[in-house]
Amino acid sequence: MNIKMKIRLGFVSNSSSSSFVCWGIPIENIPVSNGNWLEEYRKLIEYREKCISEYKSSENPKDTWVTRQYNNATALLEKTRNLHTEEEKINFIKNYFDNDVREIIHSDDLNIGGNNDGEGIYIGLTPDALCDKYPNIKFGEVKSFVAQKINESFGTNFVGKDIVYTEQGWYDG
Repeated sequence: MNIKMKIRLGFVSNSSSSSFVCWGIPIENIPVSNGNWLEEYRKLIEYREKCISEYKSSENPKDTWVTRQYNNATALLEKTRNLHTEEEKINFIKNYFDNDVREIIHSDDLNIGGNNDGEGIYIGLTPDALCDKYPNIKFGEVKSFVAQKINESFGTNFVGKDIVYTEQGWYDG
């Protein structure tokens, strides 16, 4: 009898876990205008209000995922109810990230991801996006290439040494 065993190194995903891997920079290093942050805040609130409205008006059975989305939207609107000034709203959205709200990046090349639990939000290129879109980029050129893409999108002047590699994993419970 011949028995083989496969070993997987790295993060193993299932339906209750998430991960984000990229070469990039922390979002706080990107110069984003207050107007863009306020637009992100407006879009977030609008999206969550739409989730609540659709949930309440739907006659379809409400599965666990849909109910969780509704509960998350309700909790978010409760948190933001007392944010009145532009500064309060900007500070909130700078520290909030959601996979459904990514309009800060206006690029088909870059990815945004991470988490707010200490590891941070990053903008950059994921390994799969890099391999799919730019298969001819050599490994030694990755950081400089990512810096170039970020600079094209944001008018910045990052160089390869500014780019970091991040691996994040978390359980969404």
